[in-house]
Amino acid sequence: MAKKYYPYSFSMLVLHAGVKHIAGNMFESISNIGDAIFLKMILHMQNDEDCIKILKNCHQALPDNGKMIAVEIVLPTIPDLAQTARYPFQMDMIMLSNSRGGKERTELEFAKLATDSGFSGALRTTYILANYWVLEFSK
Repeated sequence: MAKKYYPYSFSMLVLHAGVKHIAGNMFESISNIGDAIFLKMILHMQNDEDCIKILKNCHQALPDNGKMIAVEIVLPTIPDLAQTARYPFQMDMIMLSNSRGGKERTELEFAKLATDSGFSGALRTTYILANYWVLEFSK
């Protein structure tokens, strides 16, 4: 099935024990085959309505103790003049000009998307590197 929909993308994936790559349309449904779903740089390309659609499908596919894990850029709530702090705002401008409603979001905006999608647990955020964060949505 994967090769039918994403031949190039799936041919480039590195296989790991315990990880299964599944092709599909996340706007329609997500297969419920595990206790976690991982999305990388997906939410920032979507408007709020489409983010909620994706997150609701993730929520529905997860078991009661499941988690949805996303890697995204998080906008700071207090602007900083440091060079590293400028990158999220530059990406926000790129999303504004090159996507249909996509944007970078603050932690509070991600938390609102989480609750609007049915996630009731606290949103956990962990800074990784170069303005990228891991966001953990819990049921």
